[in-house]
Amino acid sequence: MASVDPTSTSSTSPDGPLFSADAAFDGCLPDVPQRLAAVLEGLAVGELRSQGASIAEQAQSTPYTLLTLFTADGLLEALEWANAGQPADENACLWLAYLRWLRSLEAPWPEAAPSPLPRWLDAAVSNAILAGAGARATRQSLEALSTGAMGEVERPVLPEAQEPDVVLRSVVLGLLPTGWKSVTAMTVNGAAITHGHPEAQVASVGAALMVQATATAALRGDPQPVHRALKATVEILPQVTRPGHATVTALEAVLSSTQTHTHDDAADLGTPVGSADADGTMSMDGAGDESMPATGAANMLAAGIRAALDRELHGGCVLDYSPATDPAVEALACALAGAAGGLTALTGAGRPAVPEALVETVQQVAARWGEQLGVATSDSV
Repeated sequence: MASVDPTSTSSTSPDGPLFSADAAFDGCLPDVPQRLAAVLEGLAVGELRSQGASIAEQAQSTPYTLLTLFTADGLLEALEWANAGQPADENACLWLAYLRWLRSLEAPWPEAAPSPLPRWLDAAVSNAILAGAGARATRQSLEALSTGAMGEVERPVLPEAQEPDVVLRSVVLGLLPTGWKSVTAMTVNGAAITHGHPEAQVASVGAALMVQATATAALRGDPQPVHRALKATVEILPQVTRPGHATVTALEAVLSSTQTHTHDDAADLGTPVGSADADGTMSMDGAGDESMPATGAANMLAAGIRAALDRELHGGCVLDYSPATDPAVEALACALAGAAGGLTALTGAGRPAVPEALVETVQQVAARWGEQLGVATSDSV
């Protein structure tokens, strides 16, 4: 079971903590469903921007978004059980949701796995352009689920799995109205269902915490919510009791490289944010000569945050700048933009034609999220 250091309860940001050990979004809960819609839509916008997909190709162009939608629905099921007064096992709900995702891809069914009852999302996916998205980008998740076993921290199915899809699907956990300790534990355990490598689990926590802190900072009116969130996340992440040195080092390098940047000299978005060397280390641009061990999850997390930070430092609409060449990196950058600016941050000339069926599905997820949290959603969701 994942755990966190009990000696620390909050970030020590000089402007007031973004994280609390026990609660989140105090006073801002009505805004959370709209932020969820923006994060989910941001993933899709980023994937489509990076690939330049035509309408005919879009069914295969949003694998990360599809997997994250099922993550959100797994959490919704847990909320529904809890609101009905029944004990809810979040990890079991997530596993069943991922099995339903597996079924949506029409992949061979593992004999050892239970057959989960269909939910509304299954029909939405089967009747939409989303169906069939993402086998290559989510290879390790597919492989793990195809065993029919639910991976756990102590009993991983794929001990070395650390591909970045696990990081992207974890962003929605940052929008649960719970403290960072609960978010951390749920994220680690949820990641372990398919990805057994500790760095993949810690990187997933980093993504969830970045979304929570970015949304919180933005709702408080901070002019640079992504930068503020990274500072707070770097304070909290070392307290996760899983081996995550590469992830922490990666985020510290990104923070260090942006501390001296200004609006005028922020890194050019047309250049790579990092590159893997032949010896398996990753050098972060702007971070001096320091390198870190390369892991898919940790490196993608750092690169996506770096892209989001570069755009925040430049100011203006994030879609006015060239997309990252890696769809996972661009998806995370746009998801963080959604957490920071809501749906308005995802409009502009650089926005791709997101399929209407996908937008409608995202809106339904957000509305159901608000319903289960007991808050009304606005027409803008």
